[in-house]
Order: sequence, then structure tokens, then C-alpha cells
Amino acid sequence: MRFGSLHIVDFLVILAYLAVVIYIGRRAAAASKTEEGYFLAGRKLGKLYQFFLNFGNATDANGAVSTASLVYQKGASGVWLSLQTLFMNPYYWFMNAWFRRVRLVTVADLFEDRFGTRSLARFYAIFQIVATVIVIIGFGNLVGYKVTSSLLVKPEAQWSVQERVSVEGYREYRALESAATLGTLDATGESRLDTLREQEKRGELRSFISWLDGNTGKWTYYLLYSLVVGAYIVMGGLEAAAVNEAFQGTLIVIFSIILIPFGLSAIGGWSQLAEKVPPDMFNLLGGSGASSIGGAELFGIFFISIVQIHGIIGNMSVSGSAKNEFAARFGAVSGTYAKRVMIILWAFCGLIAIALYQGADKLSDPDSAWGMMSLQLLQPGFLGLMMAGLLAANMSTIASQTMAVSALFTRNVYGYLV
Repeated sequence: MRFGSLHIVDFLVILAYLAVVIYIGRRAAAASKTEEGYFLAGRKLGKLYQFFLNFGNATDANGAVSTASLVYQKGASGVWLSLQTLFMNPYYWFMNAWFRRVRLVTVADLFEDRFGTRSLARFYAIFQIVATVIVIIGFGNLVGYKVTSSLLVKPEAQWSVQERVSVEGYREYRALESAATLGTLDATGESRLDTLREQEKRGELRSFISWLDGNTGKWTYYLLYSLVVGAYIVMGGLEAAAVNEAFQGTLIVIFSIILIPFGLSAIGGWSQLAEKVPPDMFNLLGGSGASSIGGAELFGIFFISIVQIHGIIGNMSVSGSAKNEFAARFGAVSGTYAKRVMIILWAFCGLIAIALYQGADKLSDPDSAWGMMSLQLLQPGFLGLMMAGLLAANMSTIASQTMAVSALFTRNVYGYLV
């Protein structure tokens, strides 16, 4: 039995995942009766929970989708936009111990504690709340929506007239692009191609139609997604987030690996990957492409990251929840190094996407590469596991960010007023 592109087994897997995370939140509610218990899990999380808390906080579906998308567009050098933090990992051994040692609740508390000014702490809190909600959580939800919509593809028989025009226009656009590359396009074709290019830039052409297209589908997705994350956070606080991170971390590893064997099988193995992907696309630094990433760009990204890493709102809650300094250090370094391994796997998925979607099959939205590969390669059950992994990856990060936002608002905005 199928519902659109999903088998009933896939729905059962997804529902089971959602039920487990809410159950874990309910079980953790008893430990969240005090402010320290709610925002810092009672400062009692050991090395294992610190590992999963850091791994889940750093690893999100946005990172997986964007890394695969960038590699699909730029080649292997696109991986550095995510992997550049590899060089910062040793620094976490020192930084996280310091955040644990100050024994505060939020980073805004640090401004008040060190500089004796509530106004600066309040400004930091308000700025970070707005930036986190709009940029980090909002953009993460948008990417999650894009991937989920690419998995819920509407059958061609149920397309509306407008949807059919959109898909047929995209197919015509790709065909004319190929003809233009070969130099076989006449004047009429060039005029038509210019028109289609403008439509493609405005997002009017689609390579597929999703059940979630349109405002109703988007807002239904955002509402249900936010309700599930909110449910276990409100009930259990940071401890619920940490326990769920352990469960979700396992799913993150699964969804990061699962596409690679199926993708290699679809294209004919490693030898065909080397055959179908242009050689320049394998260059980790530089290359002939104008958009490739070189050493100077990599150094610039690293320099910005090492400066801004101290002001991230989750530093105090993640490190402060550790039961001792060694747990904070171990969790930070091991959890973030584990993410780097995931990034390498995501890059391989991007290279497989290059081999799969070329020429007339090129995708209209590179961010849909992950979802389209999942839909094309995975069998019932595996597809549901992939969707559960994507939800887990996003929810784990958003849960940690939400806890930090909640602490900032409660202590450094509302707490100053009331």
C-alpha cells in the first residue's frame, strides 16, 4: 500500500520515530523541575551524553543536504564550506573546559558577569534570539522542508494543468540547454531558451511536483515539525534533548551512510563513479572551475569561524551540562570530529549525485539532490528510515538551539523585566 511516493512501511517507521522522541521527553520531565535542571540537565551529563549532545548539536540535515548540494554544483572542493571547522577541533579541548568552569547558564550571563552591564547582556540576548530563530532554525526548517517535499512526489496522473506546464517547461529548458552547448540551436530556439531561463530563475520551472507544494503544504509541514520538537523540549528540557540526541545520533549515522552503497550500485560501482564524474570535480582544492574553493578562501572561512565560535549561544548550555571538565572536553572534541566523518560521507553522496543527474537529467534545485536520490534508490522501509534520519538530524540541532534561546529569553530578557 502506497501513499504517493511513500509505502505504508515508511510511514510506520516515521511514526515510530516521532513516538519515541516524545516518549523520551515525557520520561525526562521529572528531572526538569528547577532552572538548572531544565536548562543544564542538572550539570550531570557524562562523556557519552556529552558526545551525543555535541554530535547532534553540530550535525543537522541542513549540513548534509547543503554539503551534497555544494559538491553536486562545485565538485569535491565544495566540502570545505562544512569541513573547514576540522582545524578548530583541537581548540575545543581548551574552550569547552572554560565554558564549563565559569558555571553560568547563558553566554549573555557572561557579559553581565565579566563587564557588569545588563544592557550589553540584554542586547546580546535579543540579537541572538532573533538571529537564531530566523537564520539558523528558520533556514534549517526550510532545508528540511525541501528534502521532505522531494521525497513526497506527486504522481504525474494527479498533476494540475499549471504543474504539468512547469515540469514540461523544465524538460524543454534542459533539452535546449544541451542543444546550446552542442551549438545546434537556431534563432527561434535561442529566444525560447532565454524565456525559459527567466522562468527558471523565478522558480517557475520544476523537475518534479511534491504533495507539499503550495502554502498549505508548507505550513502544515512547519507546524507539525515544530510541535513535535516543542513537545519534548517543553516536557523534558536539556536532559530530554540529550537523551534524544543519543537516539537521534544513531539515525544520523544511518542516514549518512545508507545512500552510498545503493548509489554506487545504481551507477555501476567505484569505477563508473570515476568515469562519469569529470576529473576536475574530484579536486579538493582549486580546480579549473571559477566557483571552486582554494587555499585563500579556506583560510578566510577558518579565520571567521575561529573568531565567532566563542559567541555561539549553545556553548554555555552544552559545556555547562557536563558533570566535570573532562566530560565537557571529551564530548566536544569527539562529537565534532564524528561530524567531520559524516561530512566526508555527505561529500561522497554529492559526487554520486553528479554521476546520476547530468545533462537532461540535471536537477532544477540542487538542494533536492539528496531527496531525489533517496526516492530513486531506496526501497520501502529504507526510505522511511532515511526520512526519520533527516528529521532526527534537524530536530537534534534545533532542540539544542531552542534550549539556548529559551534560556536567553527567560534569564536575560524576561528575567530583567520581571
